[in-house]
Amino acid sequence: MKRMHAMIAITVLCLCVAVFWPAFVQGQRASNPALRAAQAGTKAKNHLARKGLDVARIKARAFDFDDVGTTHVRFEQQIDGVRVFGHELITHEGARGDFQQTSGDMFEGYVPSTAPVIGPSDALQLAVGEFGLHTSAEVELVIYPRDSVGYLAWSVDLKNTDVENNTPQREQIIIDAISGMTIDRWDNLQTSATTGTGYGFYAGTVSSFPIDLTGGTYFMFDVPNNAKTTDFANGTCGFFGCGSRTGTVYSSTDNIFGTTGVLTDRQSIGVDAHYFAQKTLAYWSSTFGRNGIDNNNNKNLKFKYMLSRTHYGTNYNNAFWDGSSMSYGDGDGTTFRPFDAIDVVGHEMMHGVTERTSKLVYRNESGAANESFSDIDGTVVEYVVGTITGYGGVQYPWDWWIGEDLYYSNNPSSPTRGIRNMADPHLEGDPDHYSEKVNTSSDNGGVHTNSGIMNKVFYLLANGGTNHADTTGTVVTGIGILDAGKISFDADTKYCTQNNTYAQIANAWVNAAKNRFGAGSAKSQQTFNAWKACGRTPTVTP
Repeated sequence: MKRMHAMIAITVLCLCVAVFWPAFVQGQRASNPALRAAQAGTKAKNHLARKGLDVARIKARAFDFDDVGTTHVRFEQQIDGVRVFGHELITHEGARGDFQQTSGDMFEGYVPSTAPVIGPSDALQLAVGEFGLHTSAEVELVIYPRDSVGYLAWSVDLKNTDVENNTPQREQIIIDAISGMTIDRWDNLQTSATTGTGYGFYAGTVSSFPIDLTGGTYFMFDVPNNAKTTDFANGTCGFFGCGSRTGTVYSSTDNIFGTTGVLTDRQSIGVDAHYFAQKTLAYWSSTFGRNGIDNNNNKNLKFKYMLSRTHYGTNYNNAFWDGSSMSYGDGDGTTFRPFDAIDVVGHEMMHGVTERTSKLVYRNESGAANESFSDIDGTVVEYVVGTITGYGGVQYPWDWWIGEDLYYSNNPSSPTRGIRNMADPHLEGDPDHYSEKVNTSSDNGGVHTNSGIMNKVFYLLANGGTNHADTTGTVVTGIGILDAGKISFDADTKYCTQNNTYAQIANAWVNAAKNRFGAGSAKSQQTFNAWKACGRTPTVTP
């Protein structure tokens, strides 16, 4: 695997659950989440109206009440009721009721028409003519900006699995709703109760393992987190899709899963995926107050719970997120072990959060940032969990590699290779400074390569240091991986929008640091410095 993939699906409107508010918050906030969101949306709209914005052109789509008392409201731009693809505004109301800067932008170009000539069924058939056999499709009418013109178009999201090669496929195809011509297209597949005891290969012996007891049988169902783990029996989804086929939830007659953790024990691989998913969810909850991938206890996902499929395909060297579930291959048994190591699990799950918040488009610089945000999450989760003692007493310590535990050739205690390296992206052939950015039409514009630039930003912010290619003499003082992780997560979920470039994402990081740690704080300044050292100097004051 050179790539950890995940699918970007249609974002579900999420009315976020309330989190603790400091006692000094001014004004009264509704305790009912829906009412609270409605009040926040109205207040944010009034704020934008006072700034001269025509609020008839926007619609609130998501609300985030963060752990430092700031209310973030995302508005999508609409023209005649049609969503403008890639253009959003985000308001940020402070704990005292004061509004900070507004993130995002509005499309101000020319829109020739908002009345489609081509219908959704015809658009789907045109897209299928380019994509081929598909297992599912979602079609949405949008305004699609290209330079200064906003074209009325059908955004068609097509999915399929090549059963012969066990290769999941997904493309986003933009069909002109007037002429039927293809405006744009890109690969949209992004690839990486009660308790008992689990024996995992990577995780080792896990006590207080979250399971469910129903009718005298124990199941690998984390009831509080609404998350299930299944054995997919080395199957794939096929030409006609998975439908309701999720795999078989691991079960046991007692509350013990896995025999010893040996690699050939199918349940032990399930234990790894289940346990690492729980740890990722726990990190999000304790640090950000986020309740699952969708912030609604995973109830808005396709199956109404979070699904981890293990034993996907035969000798499948990858992991991916498909909009509702994670799927993990077993590896080829020669180069790669199973793809449910802890940083891979955290990576894939973060793709789900990104698609429900910033919705960063999976190509070019926005796609590279999408990948990097997932790398960062996987790394932070690995750090929080700490050194793991796996099967046979093997130690898996935290490090700056991504996917290093997958390689048979590695000594897990001192790995020499991985999918990517955040401390030194050059070790896996990736750039670590914007001047080294790879301009390519392959890999959706180099999303898995150019992610190295933001990975280096994160490393410098967390650890401190300099960049070999920096010509400004910038020295970064590290603020620690946990606070750096908070800034990254906030930038993605609260400040980035769909088509952001690295220049805009750099500003998002600084704004996130200012919101959490204060304008003029040392941590805001070091966030600024980290981006400057990597070639994208923010244009906002730290």
